[in-house]
Amino acid sequence: MTNDERLKMFIDEIRKESVQKETEINSQTDSAIAQLFNSGKTQIDSEINEYINNKCNECKVNYAEKISEIVKSSKNELFCKRDSVSEELFSEIRHMLDEFVSGDEYKKYLSDSYNTVTAEFGEPIRVYVRANDLNLIKEIISCETVEFNVEPSIMIGGIEYLVRGGRKFIDDTLDSKLKKEFELFTQNSGLIIS
Repeated sequence: MTNDERLKMFIDEIRKESVQKETEINSQTDSAIAQLFNSGKTQIDSEINEYINNKCNECKVNYAEKISEIVKSSKNELFCKRDSVSEELFSEIRHMLDEFVSGDEYKKYLSDSYNTVTAEFGEPIRVYVRANDLNLIKEIISCETVEFNVEPSIMIGGIEYLVRGGRKFIDDTLDSKLKKEFELFTQNSGLIIS
């Protein structure tokens, strides 16, 4: 073999080895780039997920605060509306009671109240009425042992009794009945806000 042939063979061998090394280096480089890409993608995906979770949590907190404010505001409006409806209704009832105590049936109502209490507990020791009813009650109760008193807290009408030797107090006033009805209305009207 001549020197030129040997040289050519040597150059071919170097080229072959060079191409093989180039292929190996390219393969390693592609593998390293893919690995870096996957690592970066995983990190970016993780950061994106963390960012999205943080933003979702912020939105949930903001949404919960807004809902809470809306509920609170709605409850306040409902409280005001309930109070307004109750006040209007019981103002009308109060007006009707005022008309009742000015009418002819009121004397019979007081007489029935007195007869019911007397039948159950005996003759009262004292009766308490509003100032406007003092003369009317004296017409109804003719017993001389009963003490008559004006009670300023009775605004609408009716009678309070002290019976059984002063041991039992009976409130049969329209004021207390209206108050009980108001409490029952508030509890059972369906206008309770929780």
